[in-house]
Amino acid sequence: MSKQVVDSIFRSLRSASLQLDKGKYEKALKLLEKTEQRAKAENILELIHMSLMLKGKVYEDTDRLKDAMDIYEETLASSSGLFFKEPENTCIQEALSDSLLCLAHILGEMHMFWMAECICDKNKTIFNGICDTYKDLIVKNPEEVDYLNNYSKASSSILVCYMLARKGEEHLALAIDIIDAYGKVMELDPDDPDIPLTLFEMAEQFGTLCQDNDSIGEVIQVYERLTEIYEKALKNNPDDEELINLLMGTYGMLGGSYELNGDSEKAYDHYSRALKIIEIQLIEHGDSPYYLLHLSKLYLKIGMLFFEPYEHDNAEPYYLKALDVIEELLKLPLESDIYFDECIVLLEELATFFADSELLNEAIHCYMQQINICNSMIESGIDVTETKLSVAETLKQLAEIYILDDDPEKAKDCYEKEIAVYENLLLEEPDEIDYELSIAGTFNALGCLYSDHDEELSRVCYEKAVAVCKRVRVQYPEYTGYEVNHARVLQNIAKLHDSREEYDAEVSLFQEAIDVLQEAEKRLPEDQLYAKELGNTYNEFADLYDRMGNKDMSLQYHSSAVGAFSRLLFDNGEMNAGISFTAMETLVQGSYYLLKGNYGAARLYLDLAVRFYENICTQNINNLSNAECLLTALNDISTLYYDSGSMQDAVKDYIRCLPLLENMMGIHSDDDGVIDHISLAYARMGMAYSADDEFELSRQAFEKSMAMREHFIAQNPENVLNPENDMMNFEGYADLLLKMGKTEEADAYKVKAEDKRRECEEKENE
Repeated sequence: MSKQVVDSIFRSLRSASLQLDKGKYEKALKLLEKTEQRAKAENILELIHMSLMLKGKVYEDTDRLKDAMDIYEETLASSSGLFFKEPENTCIQEALSDSLLCLAHILGEMHMFWMAECICDKNKTIFNGICDTYKDLIVKNPEEVDYLNNYSKASSSILVCYMLARKGEEHLALAIDIIDAYGKVMELDPDDPDIPLTLFEMAEQFGTLCQDNDSIGEVIQVYERLTEIYEKALKNNPDDEELINLLMGTYGMLGGSYELNGDSEKAYDHYSRALKIIEIQLIEHGDSPYYLLHLSKLYLKIGMLFFEPYEHDNAEPYYLKALDVIEELLKLPLESDIYFDECIVLLEELATFFADSELLNEAIHCYMQQINICNSMIESGIDVTETKLSVAETLKQLAEIYILDDDPEKAKDCYEKEIAVYENLLLEEPDEIDYELSIAGTFNALGCLYSDHDEELSRVCYEKAVAVCKRVRVQYPEYTGYEVNHARVLQNIAKLHDSREEYDAEVSLFQEAIDVLQEAEKRLPEDQLYAKELGNTYNEFADLYDRMGNKDMSLQYHSSAVGAFSRLLFDNGEMNAGISFTAMETLVQGSYYLLKGNYGAARLYLDLAVRFYENICTQNINNLSNAECLLTALNDISTLYYDSGSMQDAVKDYIRCLPLLENMMGIHSDDDGVIDHISLAYARMGMAYSADDEFELSRQAFEKSMAMREHFIAQNPENVLNPENDMMNFEGYADLLLKMGKTEEADAYKVKAEDKRRECEEKENE
């Protein structure tokens, strides 16, 4: 191979790189393909690698991510092959690190964990070989900084690939090894400015992914090791400000991890360590915005530590301290926009705490400070549009606080200012539909505000909101996302007619709201929100017909509501918080109508709840919350059947669920709540059999219930079961014994029932 050939290929690579920098991707790609072919013909591995890396960059910049990934896999195969042959060659080590870094980066850009999983599985042998080869190399050359550095870079990229494949926590040993390698580099080359921060970022990324996968124990081990390295480094360089800040950040992350792990004492200890560092730094550096910001964040974290278990009195001083520090920070000249953004986030969190704790003046003060910061940003030309939107949102939150504080005039002022902000934004962007819909939402809020004392003004505001929604519906038929608010405004207008019993107008408005939601659901059947809102609207409509005395129409719309909820609960496949909440609401609705004596409606909702929870518990019987919901639904529906005289139907549901109940009892035998529910289920079954003159089956059910409770108390003497359920058991069994002619035994159980009744009364009077 002649020097001329090599120089020619190098020139082609430089030319391709220039075309890439100019954004002339087609020219760059043509040059690179020719260069790659020439380099392969001459078998110049270094130039082949460079050609492929640049080619991958072209594919990345043109969004051909899959092609880029294929290229980087090819570079990994070639560079790892060279590495295994010449592991001491630092140029090859760097080429390998570049290949792994690009592969990890492109997998991160693609956001497809299954693709990352496929890559990790396919290259597992290569990944393991790289780590093992480096370990052998470092054992033979423990003081060689370049080897340690390149190993840290390569293995970090491998770890990132595993993390993207959601397998990071399986490679805790690798993470610790990388941290130790970086720590060794810091010892051997303390003047390298990049290593401490690189180490922190790698550990933080690993920790974040493990937290997402609920692997908190692994996170704690990594952060503890990181702490040891920084503490050791600071003994040799006690004045190194970057190391001090990184140790402070690590203490904070470790505190957060212990908090997630339920260890409040260790969380508080590590937050306090970080706090001590900040206090020392503030003494040395005066009022530093950087340290004041972190001080405020730490006070907030410690406050949250106490707030979570509802120790509001202990949390409050820390939240007030956090607010005081922010006040001090805002008095300083702030050089970076990031301080404004950070202060806004902190003030938002503080306002939420103060509002939840009914410290409304403090909440109002936080929101006012947010608005002041935003106005300063707008005057300085910082993210003007986004900042104006932030002002509008804060005004809405402030209005809600004033409503809680029983100050409707100030709430009205905030809403009007919010509308003014959106109108100002519309002058700049007249075609922005979202601004108009936000104005409609605020008119709806104003309508609600006026509804108690000025019905006419309330109607005017509602109608302004409806006018905007109708215009969007006509002019932008493809636009979605506003229909729920449109339907709610129509229902709010309907309710204005309710007090005057203007039912025809109310029915018309409810029907219009349903039409809006049905049309939206038809267009976006996968959006769960529409099914949920339709169900709620049908339910409200059913209650309206109930007030009108039209029981048939009421039951018809209850049936429609249950149909909508059923679509939501059964047609989406995957369980999520929204579905779980809807299932709970369905159960609550059934219980509510049962108490009201509306058995037709109650049966619809309770049947759905039983079907849903039976299905969920069959799939996963270990979830206590779902198990107790199923038992509650079964007990309610048996009460319904019992009260309405349908004893056989009451028994039928219990018999269907008997295997599930038995499994629950086996798995949750030490949980008093589950045992209470299951024993109650058997007692109600006994009552139903007794009412249907099935005496032997009734006896078996009652005795099963009582034996279950006696066994639980014997095994768990410190636990107390609900005495009301014991009373029901004894009363039901006494009635059965009377029917069977066993008067003496019946009297004994009546005495037991009376004892339990007195126990219940004493508890109520405590």
